[in-house]
Amino acid sequence: RKGGAFSLLWQGPSEPALPQATYCLSQAAIGSHDIFMVPVAEKKIGYQYEAIFTWSDEVNPYANGAQRNRS
Repeated sequence: RKGGAFSLLWQGPSEPALPQATYCLSQAAIGSHDIFMVPVAEKKIGYQYEAIFTWSDEVNPYANGAQRNRS
């Protein structure tokens, strides 16, 4: 796909099992964001959930060769 994409996996407990839905995730450094999460696997320790993030070159700040700060 033109632009870019990545996915994140979360490991959750067996209960409660979360249905496919949009959830508000919060973290102190980046704030709150609505994330569409899908249960993708059931394991002995619980459920795994996945969210896929995509962007187009129009909103990708690195599309024109800008360098990422990896420090």
